[in-house]
Amino acid sequence: IPLELKVGEAEAAQFPSRVVSQLVRVIQEALTNVRKHAGATWAEVCLERQGQEALITIADNGVGFDPSRFSHKDRTHFGLQTMRERVESVGGQLTIDSYPGKGTRVMVKIPLSQEGER
Repeated sequence: IPLELKVGEAEAAQFPSRVVSQLVRVIQEALTNVRKHAGATWAEVCLERQGQEALITIADNGVGFDPSRFSHKDRTHFGLQTMRERVESVGGQLTIDSYPGKGTRVMVKIPLSQEGER
């Protein structure tokens, strides 16, 4: 499927290497989910600055799903939990916005200041 990459300000994409490695894996997992499950005809990855945070959004126009149906203990959806753990391990927050028939939007907020690391 076509993939569009949008980067707002360069600062929104500058992180310490430990953060970058976690973000790459989260984006990779989200895009793998799009390919395997979404039935999407497009996807995008957007990096932008919102105040003192970077917002990374992975969105698609696929079939969507009901995130409330999957508990943190549901091992069949281990990838969603792993993405959340990766984001939280670097001080961020992961939100999944999806509805059946309406696509999926995975949003990651990461503080731009990472305590002296760059």
